Amino acid sequence: MAKWVWGGTTADFNPEHDTGWLTEPVFAEQHPVGSSSSVIQEGGLKSARRTVSGITKSAAFKSALDVLHTARTVFTLVDHRGASSSCKTAAPIKWTEIKDATNLGYTFRYEIELIKR
Repeated sequence: MAKWVWGGTTADFNPEHDTGWLTEPVFAEQHPVGSSSSVIQEGGLKSARRTVSGITKSAAFKSALDVLHTARTVFTLVDHRGASSSCKTAAPIKWTEIKDATNLGYTFRYEIELIKR
């Protein structure tokens, strides 16, 4: 199985959870004065979003993800199936340090939300 590549940096472990690219329609709802019902207008789709979470033991990978977020630039994400997407981070990365029984360094759990460009 191929490893995920985030903007040129290969992950040490593939994510454990991935929603895939999800899109939702854009709705505008109006309730005209005196009307007993709403008027709903549908117009296209929002940009696709994807939530990914996993762990890393690599300080270089953690740093690379932080740079992708702080730089706010579009990067290429290649998943384990070889699918390539241009995207950027949609929210700050959530990092949690987890205890590592091996004592061979740090292990971090991350959760990141991406938006397709």
